[in-house]
Amino acid sequence: MTYDLLDAGYRRSLDLLRRHLSPAVAAGTSGDHRTRHRGSGQEFQDHRPYVPGDDLRRVDWMAYARTGEPVTRNLRAEEDVLLKVLIDTSASMTDGKLAHAARIAAGVGYLGLLGGERVQVIPFADAPDGRRRPERGRAAIPSLLRSLGPLHPSGGTGLRRALDLALSPGPPSVVLLLSDLLDADEAAPFARALDPRRHDLRVAHVLSRADVEPALSGDLDLEDAETSELLPLTADAALLDRYRERVTRWCKSIDEAARSRGARLVRSVSDEPAIDAVRALLRPDRGG
Repeated sequence: MTYDLLDAGYRRSLDLLRRHLSPAVAAGTSGDHRTRHRGSGQEFQDHRPYVPGDDLRRVDWMAYARTGEPVTRNLRAEEDVLLKVLIDTSASMTDGKLAHAARIAAGVGYLGLLGGERVQVIPFADAPDGRRRPERGRAAIPSLLRSLGPLHPSGGTGLRRALDLALSPGPPSVVLLLSDLLDADEAAPFARALDPRRHDLRVAHVLSRADVEPALSGDLDLEDAETSELLPLTADAALLDRYRERVTRWCKSIDEAARSRGARLVRSVSDEPAIDAVRALLRPDRGG
C-alpha cells in the first residue's frame, strides 16, 4: 500500500508552519527540552542548503560570497536529539488510520529533517522493527517517505515493547507515537515510567470516523481485526449510545494518563487534515 504522503499542497502547509515555529519546535522538541539536553556548547558541524524560514544568523555569508549559493551552518551540540517515529501497523489500523498516521509522521519527519535533526522510523505491530537507521538532512526526505509508504496493517499490537525500545536508556530523544492505542493488554501503556529529563513523548491518537461514529444497525457479527474473535450483537440506538459513552470514557482515561506522564497527546480522526495534527503536536509549550 502506498500513500500520497507529501503532495505539493501539504508540503506548502508544512513550510508555512515551519516559518512560524522556532527551530527547536520545528524539529519536534520544545526549546526548554533542547536546551536541557543539548547544552549551550555548540560547534560547527557542516553546511546545508538554505531554505526559507532559516535563522539568518546561521547563514554562512562568507560561503555565499564564494559560491553564490546560500547555505546554513549546522551546529553540533553536546548531545544530539533523535526524533523516533513509532508508527502502529497492527491489523486494527484500517479504515484509513494507517494512511493518516503515515501522513502525520511524514509531516513531522519532514520538519525534523529540515531542522537538522536525526529521524528514525520504527514501525511496530506485535514487535517493533528497529532496523532502520536514523537519518539527517533534506537529502533523507525520500528515504523517510520510502520507510512510510509501503506499510500495511497486519498482526497484533505491542505498544509496550515498542515504547520500551524507544524509551530505553540512551541519548535524549523525542518520541512520536502514532497509534489507535487499541491494545488489549494495556489501554494507555505510555503511562509507564517515563523520564522527562531524557525523553519528550508526543502521542497522535489516530481513530477512524467509524471508531467514533459507527454506522451500524441490525443483527451483526463483529470480527476483531487482530484476533478474528466474533462478537454477535444487535446494533440499535441504545447500544450505540452505550458505545459512544464507553469511547468517551476510554479517551478520557488515555488523556489523563498522558497528562500524568507529561506526554503531549493529540487526537486525530482519519478524515481530518493531517496538518492540523502536525500543528498541534509541534505547537510551542505555553510560557516557552
